[in-house]
Amino acid sequence: MDLKNNIGEKRSGKKFFCAVICSFLIARNAHAYNVLNRYRLLQDRFKTEEMMRPLGHDFLIDLNVTLNKNIKAVISDAKDASKTAGTDVQKINAATAFLEKYKNTEQTARAKVNLGIPFFSFKLFGVNFIPDFRAAVDWGANLGIRTEPITLSTLIELLPQDTPAVILDAARNMNAVPAPGTDLVAAIAASDPTNIALQAAAASIPANTYLMPNSSSTPNIFIFTKLDVTVGPYVNFMKGSFFGYFSIYELYRRDLKARLTAESISKSQDLLGSASNDNTSTYLTSDFRLGYTYSRYLIFLSGEEMKLSTMKAPKEGSGGLNFEVNPLYRIHADATFGEHFTWTPFIGAHQRKSYAWSDGFYAGMDFGTHVLKDRLGLQLRGMLDPEHYIISPRIRLLFLQLEYSLRIPRKSVVDDVAISTLHSLNFRLFF
Repeated sequence: MDLKNNIGEKRSGKKFFCAVICSFLIARNAHAYNVLNRYRLLQDRFKTEEMMRPLGHDFLIDLNVTLNKNIKAVISDAKDASKTAGTDVQKINAATAFLEKYKNTEQTARAKVNLGIPFFSFKLFGVNFIPDFRAAVDWGANLGIRTEPITLSTLIELLPQDTPAVILDAARNMNAVPAPGTDLVAAIAASDPTNIALQAAAASIPANTYLMPNSSSTPNIFIFTKLDVTVGPYVNFMKGSFFGYFSIYELYRRDLKARLTAESISKSQDLLGSASNDNTSTYLTSDFRLGYTYSRYLIFLSGEEMKLSTMKAPKEGSGGLNFEVNPLYRIHADATFGEHFTWTPFIGAHQRKSYAWSDGFYAGMDFGTHVLKDRLGLQLRGMLDPEHYIISPRIRLLFLQLEYSLRIPRKSVVDDVAISTLHSLNFRLFF
C-alpha cells in the first residue's frame, strides 16, 4: 500500500533537508579504530540499505551478500602463510610478510538470508493489521590489519576469549609485559607461582601455543565475527496518516573477537577464530516503528533489538558476548515527487552504543519508474554517509527483484586503516 500521496511541493522542506545535511557533516567526530565498534557501525549502515528495500507482505526469500574485493585473497594468503613448511623462523617470516602485504587495511564480509510467510490481514478498532512470520540468519566478519603496541591493558587480546578466568585475571595483574618470543601463558603463570589454580589452568594449555610477538612493529589482525538467528512474528499497522510495525522475536547470537600475530598465524591458528569458545546467548527481543505521512512527506522513528528478557545466558567461562544486545535507534524522513517517473530525496540517522548519531547520518535520492502495481520497475539510488558514496541500481521483474550496491570511499583512512570499497548484492523472490 502506498503511504505517500502526491500533492504540492514545499520549499521549506528542501531548505530543512539541506540544513540537516550540513549540521550532521559538521558535527561528525572521529573515533579510534576498534574492530568491534567498526563492525557495529558497518552492520547498521548495511541495515539502512535493507530498510530502504522493505520486505513487504509477500516476500518468500531474500538473500544479501556484502564483501570487499580483497577479503577472499586475504583469507587465502593467511592460510598459505599458516601452512608454510620449514623452521619456526621461516614460518614466522612468511606470516610477517603476509601481514605487511595487507598492513593498514580493513576487510569486511556479511551474508544474510530472510524468510517470510504472510498471514491474513485484519482490522481492529479502526487499525489495519498486516502480519507476517519471519526468520533470518545473519553472519558477518570484520578484519582490521594494523600495528598497535601490546600493553598490559591489551595483553589478554592475545589469548582466546574462552581462556580460564584465573589466567586472564593474573594477566591483568602483571607488572610488566612478557619479553618478545616467550610463552605468554607460562609467563603469566610465573607471575604468581603460589596460585595453585593458576598453575593448574596454565598446565592445561600446551606449551608455546600463545607467544609474545618478536616485533612490536609487525602488524596484527584484529578479528570480529558474529552470527545472529532471529525467528518471530512481524506486524505492520496503519490508521489514517499513521503507520508502523512491531515485532517480538527470539534472537540467537554467537560471536568471537580475536587478535592474531605473526606468531599465532605461524601456529596455524584459524583466521576467523579457532577457539572452541561457545558464548551462544538467546534473548526475547522487540522492534518497532512509528511513522506519519502528510501529503508527499513521510517521517518515522524506529528501534531494533530491544531486549525484553534473557532466555539463555552464555556458558560460564566463555567470556560472554562481545556484541551485547543494545538498541539501534533511527529517524528517517523522505518525500516523493512525480507519478510515472518518481524522485524521492531522503535523509536520516541511526545510533547505537559505541557510535554517535552523526556517525549514522545518511542522505540521498531515489529515481525510478514502475508499472503493474510496482511489479515491473527500475530504480537508481544515489546516497552518502560519513565514509562512503553509495550507488544502487535495482530491477523488479514480476516475482523477483535484484539490486546491486557499490560503496565507494569518501575518505581514504579511518584511524590509519584504509576504508574499503564494498560490493553488495540482493536477490529476492516474492509472491
